[in-house]
Amino acid sequence: LTFVFFELTVIVFLVYDIITEYIKNKKFPFKAILLKIFKLVIVTIPAAVILISYYFHVNEILESNISRTINDNVGLFENLYFIRPLIIYHVSNDGYANLPFFVGFVVLILTYIAYRIIAKPGKAAGRFFRNFMLIMTIVYLVLLFVVPAGFILHTIRIRLSLLFFLFLIMWLGTLRLPRWIELLAGLFFLFIFVEHQFRMGPVRSRTSVNVYDMHSIVDKMEENAIFLPVNAKDFWMEEFITNYIGSEKNLIAVKNPQAYGPFPVVFNYRGMPYTTIGGHDRHDINIFFRSGPETNEHREIDYILIYNQGKFDKARENPELKSFFDILDTNFEFVAETPRKTTALYKRISK
Repeated sequence: LTFVFFELTVIVFLVYDIITEYIKNKKFPFKAILLKIFKLVIVTIPAAVILISYYFHVNEILESNISRTINDNVGLFENLYFIRPLIIYHVSNDGYANLPFFVGFVVLILTYIAYRIIAKPGKAAGRFFRNFMLIMTIVYLVLLFVVPAGFILHTIRIRLSLLFFLFLIMWLGTLRLPRWIELLAGLFFLFIFVEHQFRMGPVRSRTSVNVYDMHSIVDKMEENAIFLPVNAKDFWMEEFITNYIGSEKNLIAVKNPQAYGPFPVVFNYRGMPYTTIGGHDRHDINIFFRSGPETNEHREIDYILIYNQGKFDKARENPELKSFFDILDTNFEFVAETPRKTTALYKRISK
């Protein structure tokens, strides 16, 4: 996704530049187009080499004992980690991401403003602020600060971040920068992208190992079993549990059916069986899971998958989760755990 997003951004910028050149000159600058395509190919070579190298070493990664973790939380522009190409991950710095891309943009913009004011004083400021792309960039930047963080507004803030960078890139595409500034910008963005690809290595490794690790425990569950995935770190459902499992068995995951943000994902509520955990309704505990309407006939959750075993004991100290742990200790028994001891499987005793 990082590679695709970066290439699409460059392609959009290229097409936009070609269209503006045609509108201005009433003809296609074929030599300039070929030169831009050549630059595009040069920029993609580092990413392509990294991706090809990763592809040929997937088996080694899956068979090795890798235990790397990345914390996606960031302090400034906390939702910008969704825009993967624009951020470098620093594992050694408590997992926080710095924003050299954003800082670099600010430096380039200030350099350009200073250059235009010195070159043509009096007119540069007017042209600068009349530019539509710049106005939209400022609008979305202001909205990103104004819109508060929260569960409902989380999705909106992500879109604001995307739109901010989209208009910022488009605005820079309308500028005619001095050659030395264009060269500096090109080298800076190339460095950021290549550095990001190397920093994303631990993330890809972690995902691959999680898939391999999780698949080893799924064999313990019977066909058509109902299981509840629980993340002990924050005690919320793992959204991509089915991606990690990748089993050929028919298994039912009663995970959280709603996407984060104001856009719920509708599921077949009345077509599902009434599901309970240890004889308790989902409203009796503080962990939501998917279930149909209450009827006399119901199905019990057969298995519970506990993620992040290292946070398990700390989660027991939370009084709001007492009912869940009472059910787990009374109605379920430990069956197995993954080779890296990150996930444990519990089975209903009466099953």
